[in-house]
Amino acid sequence: MADDNSEDQQPATPPSTSPGEESTAPVPGESSTENIGNDSEAVEDEASSGEGVTPRPRLAEDLDEILDNIKVEEGEGALDMNEAELAMVDGYIREADPEFAEELDSISADDFKELDITEEQAKAAVSAEEIPSRWRAFFNNLSDQQRFSLILGGSVALLGVLLVALLLGGYLVPKFEVPYLLSMEQVSKVVFPYALDDEEVPLFDEYRSRAYSYPLRATNINLKQEGDRPSYGQFQFFLNLRDKELEPVIKKRESELIDLIQRTLEQITWSDLQTPIGKEKVKKIVRMRVNDHLKGNYVLGVYYKSVLLSR
Repeated sequence: MADDNSEDQQPATPPSTSPGEESTAPVPGESSTENIGNDSEAVEDEASSGEGVTPRPRLAEDLDEILDNIKVEEGEGALDMNEAELAMVDGYIREADPEFAEELDSISADDFKELDITEEQAKAAVSAEEIPSRWRAFFNNLSDQQRFSLILGGSVALLGVLLVALLLGGYLVPKFEVPYLLSMEQVSKVVFPYALDDEEVPLFDEYRSRAYSYPLRATNINLKQEGDRPSYGQFQFFLNLRDKELEPVIKKRESELIDLIQRTLEQITWSDLQTPIGKEKVKKIVRMRVNDHLKGNYVLGVYYKSVLLSR
């Protein structure tokens, strides 16, 4: 290879000049912008004619050809080179950079025997603090979905245990007893004794609440006339007083209240008293007028004792 390169390489001869012409070759150490364009044009002409150009070394051309023909295996990225091509690349490296070639020769092959570690050596190299607990190792080996399912299941189980504990402790059960009767015979056997020696309480004279019902006298009232036929009514009301102590006040002013009720019902027609809504309306009107007349909320409600209508 070296002999071929030496034969092919020819020294470049400077362009000849006639005795009468001045040499245009640049003087070392001086720069001329005018000669740059001329020199580039001269190099292009010489390259096209093949004269005066130093050929590249054959070894470099062979190396380019080798690199162009290298195939890369898919997925592995390894170079597919035969021994001859490797030897040629090695020779080019030795010729171009001998020192780098010597450094490559000094590198020995990799020895992986020192990297072989037994299981006992691996366990001895790990301290007890570095070894994770079993539950931690188990949790780390789970996938994200398995971890989520495990956490959700544990939360539901914990909530269920809490609810069961509350039920057993009686915190979620209503605080009252529901009697469970099997039959009416069981109810009939229950006897509720009462002492006959105690003072009897009149049912209609005393009330458990402080409210008191005062009966007004019956009164005849001319109702509002509808058409040509007059209508009449006889009414008697109960006044539900706020307190029994108000009975003397109502009894003292009963005549005033009867007159007030007469003037109020004179604005009511016979047809109004034929419907339930009309009767309730009359009760509310009477209660409002009586409280306004007494200047206080004495009457809690008004009730009919008797009503007689005639036309």
